[in-house]
Amino acid sequence: MRTIPRFAALMLTCAASACASDAGGAADAAAPGAPDASRGSWVARSLRGAEGPPRMALGDGKVRGHTGCNGFSATYARAADGSITFGAIVSSKKFCEGEAGRSEQRVLRALAAARRATIVGDTLTLRDAAGVALLAWKRAR
Repeated sequence: MRTIPRFAALMLTCAASACASDAGGAADAAAPGAPDASRGSWVARSLRGAEGPPRMALGDGKVRGHTGCNGFSATYARAADGSITFGAIVSSKKFCEGEAGRSEQRVLRALAAARRATIVGDTLTLRDAAGVALLAWKRAR
């Protein structure tokens, strides 16, 4: 297992420029006491790994998923104001090259840099502290 350092967020500048940003209408979170709308399974939009698109499941303060090449897990906390933070990310060590490697790095960097989660329809978008879209996920059926 390996831990992805938080300084990976600094490397996000290049990745963030490739992300589309959502325009208005984003719901940050449910009202206090309401169920967390981010709970459940999600599939990354527009990314493809060696073993299919990246996916993750959020619930009970834990995230588990697959980058498209390696499995990962971490803790997370989401507040009623839409803020989100992920703990240290642990992943398997399989070497990922080409598109699968780029996909994996984008997923791991987005998780490390995420500070807000917005949900519009069936799309959850992880955003950095400035509100820049990092990675969009579609709710899995």
